[in-house]
Amino acid sequence: MVLTTCTLGITPNTEMGAVDFGPVEEAAAEWTRDSTHGGKYTDVFIAVRNLLTAAGDDAGSSAVAATAIANFIRDEAWKPVSANYDARRPGSADDRELFVIMCWRIMDYMACCIPPHHPWHAALVGAVRRLHARGDESIFSSPDKAYRKWSDLSELCYNFWDFYDSMLPFEHLTNEEHDSPEAHKLVTEWKNWISWFAQMPRDIATPSIAVRAIEPIEEPADSSPTKAECEFWTACEWLIHTAGTVFDVLMARRAGREQAVRPRLSMERWELWKRRLAELAAPDGVDAETKQRVARAIASMEAAEAAYREAGGQGQGQVEEKGEEKDQER
Repeated sequence: MVLTTCTLGITPNTEMGAVDFGPVEEAAAEWTRDSTHGGKYTDVFIAVRNLLTAAGDDAGSSAVAATAIANFIRDEAWKPVSANYDARRPGSADDRELFVIMCWRIMDYMACCIPPHHPWHAALVGAVRRLHARGDESIFSSPDKAYRKWSDLSELCYNFWDFYDSMLPFEHLTNEEHDSPEAHKLVTEWKNWISWFAQMPRDIATPSIAVRAIEPIEEPADSSPTKAECEFWTACEWLIHTAGTVFDVLMARRAGREQAVRPRLSMERWELWKRRLAELAAPDGVDAETKQRVARAIASMEAAEAAYREAGGQGQGQVEEKGEEKDQER
């Protein structure tokens, strides 16, 4: 079942192999051992890793790898599980649902290991978007008998909060431990993962999730520097990638077109986020990367405002960050 780099027709780039997927491989092996329905998660991990390795540092190859990963998960990994599913087995959970959930978990773990600037990061994002683009193709039936579709990216949104809570790297670290190797590792994994999830399609990375992720920066940090660093990074990433959708919902609520969004949104809150980002990046000791991320976040917010005005107040959804190539769904 393992997909090799030969499938892509491109040459593996061993120079990009510096990413350490050791923890993912160990977790996938454990899940495979514990599987009650024959889920070969180690094979899934190895196949995705091989496709990422083949992508190298070429943007075009990353797009090809994204398509190949999506095709692999759907055609070579999930379909055999679906074909072998026996709904008559007493007391069994839906094997197809369990398998999809675990595939998302593997993607979560791999995303933790890949920096946002790395081409493999874009490949994983593209793979999820391509699965989302499968439209009305069914995955499995849910308990209420409705059929879940690939376009739903079933369980990924719910998996977010489960993984979010389990990944919080600052809950048990004191101020003295902020510069420890453990803290550095946890914060790096957190940043990598948040940057990945913030780029999910709008119906997965919803405005409600975005607001909850951004709101911790509204108050001055009174906790550990590790927590403040993670909260700051999280807010920047979500605004860089979802400012357009959040602003559209904000303006729809003001116009009375959107009543169901739970997080309280207002122009006052929107402007508060801008001020807080500017304040957090203002001190002399702030590094250049932080200042750059703040500039990108604020630029995305201003672009969202401009797009809304240009659309005559109807909203345009997520605004593409200037200079970024729009990912083409395949």
